[in-house]
This record gives sequence, structure tokens and C-alpha cells, in this order.
Amino acid sequence: MSEVFASMGRAILLLDSEFRVLSTGRHIDHLVCAETADHVLGHHVNRVLSSHVFTVGGPWHQQLLDGERFEGRSAFIRCAQRGAQLVSVSVTPVSTALAAQLVPGTRFIVVVRAAEPADDGTASTLRTGLMASSTAMLEIVELIEVLSDSEATVLVTGETGTGKGVVAAAIHAHSPRREGPFVTVDAGALPAELLESELF
Repeated sequence: MSEVFASMGRAILLLDSEFRVLSTGRHIDHLVCAETADHVLGHHVNRVLSSHVFTVGGPWHQQLLDGERFEGRSAFIRCAQRGAQLVSVSVTPVSTALAAQLVPGTRFIVVVRAAEPADDGTASTLRTGLMASSTAMLEIVELIEVLSDSEATVLVTGETGTGKGVVAAAIHAHSPRREGPFVTVDAGALPAELLESELF
């Protein structure tokens, strides 16, 4: 089965009920980085995929256990050599009939593919300008993923030139409002009282 998905540019992972990787095809090595397949076997899928879909005990975990599936969810793959890169993830529970033909204990099939290019032909990771490899930046990437379904107001702080706008654009690109415009405002040109009343 993994060869079929690989021919379509997709990698698959078979997970147990606790989201541990039971099996994966070698195409994951091409999609993520070398030796990923060996690196993730027996470990939680978050070792390679950063997505709150895979939070054990989280709301989506129960929905998956109840038989729902998720398609085209954004996630970041982790690779020490290439950093974090945006991918699209689909997850489906395995039926009893299909489970009998797979690795024992398989509860979910995860299909991973590269993110769709932006309208201008650039990769989605480049559209937001955010690529990360350091531990601190990977934590920010994970936080962006956690915020992807939230309506919460987010305050991004930092010194001039540290990439606050890039992080804000990435949050917007993964938010429920991503179809709308991303508007930047020069806060220095606005009275502090107005900003305080409008934002907080």
C-alpha cells in the first residue's frame, strides 16, 4: 500500500490508538529527511509531525476514536537537516475489516503530502517566510500550529528586525481567517490610547 501512495507523492504512517507509529513506508524519508522511517518507529507521531491533531486526550483524539476523519490539516514536519516544513496531513480511523489486513494494533492511517503551492507558485513555507531549524524557533512553529483553530488575540513581541511580522503572517496563514486579507498596521503612527482600546 505504501508504494501506491509513494507513486502519488504521499507518505503513509500507521498509528496505534495512542498515536505511536507502527509502520511507515520509505517515502517518508524522501518527504521529510533520510532515516525518518527508522527514527519514528515505535514513537509518538509528534516526533516527526507537529500537529495538535495528534494530542492524546485532546478533543480531536476523541473525535478520531469516534470514527471521524480529518483531511488536509496543516502540520509541520521536523527534520534536523532541513528544519520545519509545512505539509498537509489527512487522518482516518481504520475499520475492523481493514485493520485485519494491516499491522496488528493499527487504529489510524495518516497520509502526508507536501503543502500546496501558493497562487504565485512559491511553496507554502516560503509564502509566509517562515522556515525554522533551531529548538526555539521550532517551539514557535508548534505554537503557531496550536493557535491554528483559535480565535484568541495574539500579541507578538520582540526587538526590531526579529521577524514579528513573519510570525504574525504565519499565524494568519494557519488561522480560520486565512482566506481573508492579512493587513499590517504601523502602530507607531497611532495614538497609544486608540491601540489600547481597540486591541485589549
